[in-house]
Amino acid sequence: MSADGQKSPPQITLDEMLRVMDVATELRKQRETVEKEFAVDETKQMLRERLLAATSITGERVSEVEVDTAITQYFDTLYTYREPPASFNKTLAHLYVRRGQLSVTLVMVLALAGVGWYMLHTSAGMFSRTARSYREAVQQATSPADLSRRLQDNAKERAAELEKSVREMTDRIRAVSRDAEIPREVDRLLRELDVMKQQLDVKSLTELSRLTTSLLNQLNEAYEVHIVSRPNEKSGIDRYFEDAEGKRVSGFYVIVEARDGSGNAIPRRVRNGETQQLEQVTRWAERVPQEIYDRIKADKKADGVLNETLFAVKQRGYQNEEMKLVGPDNQ
Repeated sequence: MSADGQKSPPQITLDEMLRVMDVATELRKQRETVEKEFAVDETKQMLRERLLAATSITGERVSEVEVDTAITQYFDTLYTYREPPASFNKTLAHLYVRRGQLSVTLVMVLALAGVGWYMLHTSAGMFSRTARSYREAVQQATSPADLSRRLQDNAKERAAELEKSVREMTDRIRAVSRDAEIPREVDRLLRELDVMKQQLDVKSLTELSRLTTSLLNQLNEAYEVHIVSRPNEKSGIDRYFEDAEGKRVSGFYVIVEARDGSGNAIPRRVRNGETQQLEQVTRWAERVPQEIYDRIKADKKADGVLNETLFAVKQRGYQNEEMKLVGPDNQ
């Protein structure tokens, strides 16, 4: 308190005083901005005076009425949105804004396409050839007996077509095959074919036709499986996983890829040894004994380049790959 008994004013530090001054300055600027924005008439008058002064300097002949009209049009359209002209960047911007909706639409189109493909290419599909034949028979039949006859005729016709397709595939398989097991496999498939034809089992005949086509495609494949050896890329890994019995075990793997005759990586369908699921990949890991893993690791560690890369070879005419990477016992 002061000597006369009155409370003395609180003491303010220099930093606090500077902060107060900054706040006051900012408030003054904001007040001036607001006043300027709302003082439209004063702004128009100031702009009019400047335009007239500029025209007198440049020598342009502009009347006061024209200046007033230009100012009025400017303020009338000041906050009016104008659609930008069409351009590639504008199209990209619209696509980005609607990306969520477009993604949902794309998923729906792909789903419908998948359902349509299934219905057209499977015997169970409502638009498949089998289903169409059934509907036509029902529509054209004049009695239950006539319907039974028509369905029997349709089944015989379709079975004959599938039999022809399977026999053509098996003939081509015999011609291209160099695998000793394939002729016996073909004989077994033909025996199944005869039984299916007698039973008019169109569904099983369809599956057999797909099986022989897949086998022919497999025999025609030719490629090499190489261990990945490019710089800064892993050639092998060791990891733990749970086996079929739920036990935690360690595994040693080399990372491989299939290459065609030009050295390009090609996709393959391989079975995941841990999940037992078929997956289509361009690179996968093959489990190997620890001795082979250690040998590959030492080779790569020596100079960063893997000299031993050939893992397996798939020759045309053979169903399976031939292992080329040998272990310590040359097996």
